[in-house]
Amino acid sequence: VVTGVDVLVNTELGESQYDKKSDTDLYKGRCMCPHDNFVCIRNSELMCGALGKATLGDGNKNSLFYTLIRDCDAETAADRMTRIAKLCSRWIGLHGFTFGLEDVMPTPSILAAKREVMNSAHNTCEELIQSYKEGRLERVPGCDLELSLEQLMGKELDEVRNKVAAAAKKALHFDNKVLVMALCKSKGSNENIS
Repeated sequence: VVTGVDVLVNTELGESQYDKKSDTDLYKGRCMCPHDNFVCIRNSELMCGALGKATLGDGNKNSLFYTLIRDCDAETAADRMTRIAKLCSRWIGLHGFTFGLEDVMPTPSILAAKREVMNSAHNTCEELIQSYKEGRLERVPGCDLELSLEQLMGKELDEVRNKVAAAAKKALHFDNKVLVMALCKSKGSNENIS
C-alpha cells in the first residue's frame, strides 16, 4: 500500500556512542562528532550522522520510527518502515555482512596491550592472594575474607576486559564488522570486542 502522504521528518539525536561533551564545544559542535554519532535529519534528508539502533527506534522519543508514528498516520508510518526494511535488506544482500578472519584476528598492538594488561593484573591478583594468606587483606564491607578476595579479584579482571576492549576499539579499523556491530548496539557490546 503506497500512501499519498508526503512525509517530512525532522529530528536530532545522538547515537549510543555519542559524546555529549561535544555539545558545548563551540569549534566542533554536535554535527561534527568525530565518530559520526550525532544524527540530524531535516525534511527527511540525512544531514549528518550514521543511522543505528538508537536512531531508528530504541524507545527514544526522537527516534525515526517514533517520529513517523507521531507525525503521520499508522498506515503511512508502516509504509515508510517497510521501505526502510527493504532498503536495508537489499543493501546487505548486495554488499554482504559476513565475518572474515581479518575481522576477528587481533592486531599486534592489541596483543601487546593485552599482554601488558594481563601481566599487570596477574601481579595484582598474586599480591591479593598473598595478602589474603597473610591475613592483611582489607575486607569489603559486608563480606568475609574469602568473599572480599573474590570481589577484589573479580574487579581486577573486569578492568582487564575493559582495558583490552578500549585498546581494541582504538586499534581496529572503523569498518571492522565486529566493531561496527558492537558500536551500533545491534549485536554484542564493547566487552565482546576484547
